[in-house]
Amino acid sequence: MEEREEGSTHQTPSSRDVFATLKEASIQHGSREALLFCFGRLASCADELKRLEDQIEQMDTAAVEKAGSSLTFADNRPQ
Repeated sequence: MEEREEGSTHQTPSSRDVFATLKEASIQHGSREALLFCFGRLASCADELKRLEDQIEQMDTAAVEKAGSSLTFADNRPQ
């Protein structure tokens, strides 16, 4: 599965890809090394999720500021 993002390509591995990587590296499923590998992938995914959340928050903030600047409140109407 590929996700496109402003000129860059980020590939998210499936569980099948992870098991293939473990097998290629001769890491036994369920071993300590496999767990360390999976926790490393989990940490990497958490970092990616945080980065995406930050981007969404920045976009939301910009949209709210833009919408807010075009609003006219009853208190600010000329009399």
